[in-house]
Amino acid sequence: MLVSGVDGAVVFAVVDHGLHREPGFTGVLSAVQGGGTVLGGLIAGPLLRRAGEARLSAVGGLLFAASVALRAVPWTPVVTAASLLSGLGLPWVLVAAFTAVQRIAPRDLLATVSATADTVLFVPAAVGMALGAGLLALTSYRPVLYAAAFAGALAAAYGPRKSRRAVRTPDRDTSAAC
Repeated sequence: MLVSGVDGAVVFAVVDHGLHREPGFTGVLSAVQGGGTVLGGLIAGPLLRRAGEARLSAVGGLLFAASVALRAVPWTPVVTAASLLSGLGLPWVLVAAFTAVQRIAPRDLLATVSATADTVLFVPAAVGMALGAGLLALTSYRPVLYAAAFAGALAAAYGPRKSRRAVRTPDRDTSAAC
């Protein structure tokens, strides 16, 4: 999600310096990304049943990382396609993460675990926006996007390896332990 924040901070530089368009064009890119998000959300369930959380998250993360790298190409059709890929891939990461939380967390701790998962997933996006804006003050948008795409691809590739060691926690009442 850190990469998502960096990507969000850089979009105006992509539109202004890369595509040489007015800032309002970000609305077009946002609409295309929204369409990808709707499509990604519609097919996430069937993909999740087939692939499982780790694989769906990895594929979504890799699609998102590819979209971040493609935004560096200063050509409107490529940046528009990148917006569609971004909208498609990012929901898969979130659906997989929250499905895993609901499947693994004990029922009586589900609210607490869900709130913690929200924080762990969405605070890095805010940090990424600040990081992306700061990096733009130092360099062009392209190196920032390439670095973010590389980091996102590494994280997506590492995730399935880490999940093999995950333990499935059976539903149990933990109130006696508190």
